[in-house]
Amino acid sequence: MQADCIIESYAIGGAVGATFYLEPVATLDVDMTFDLAKILQSKREFRQRLAGWPIAEKLAMLDALRERALAIRPGRPASEAGALREEPSPQREQEEKTE
Repeated sequence: MQADCIIESYAIGGAVGATFYLEPVATLDVDMTFDLAKILQSKREFRQRLAGWPIAEKLAMLDALRERALAIRPGRPASEAGALREEPSPQREQEEKTE
């Protein structure tokens, strides 16, 4: 995220962060803390720089992003890829029914 100029700094906490100091445990989430004001400012600055680029450079960047996305994610739907899905807790389902 830092290399892509999305955020300048961040902190990872929760079970993922704890694995740097403790015995690793299974988890399905990542707890992150970041400075939203800095992210929004960085995004504004990038958009201003991008506005001055020639259209050919913008199109080349879009092609590179598309190629990167295709290389990262599988070509089939996640449901067929055996991806893990977090199911709502039974307690949450019960709460939603009673509301």
